[in-house]
Amino acid sequence: MALVVFVGSLIGVMALGMPIAFALLVSGVALMFYLDIFDTQI
Repeated sequence: MALVVFVGSLIGVMALGMPIAFALLVSGVALMFYLDIFDTQI
């Protein structure tokens, strides 16, 4: 399910027109929220 969250958010954000580098950042943050390992020190 984590792969679906990552790839789904990546494709969704890229479909909105965001550059790939920022889309990877947003999908990484979405995955960290999903896995409940979000740490602000990262």
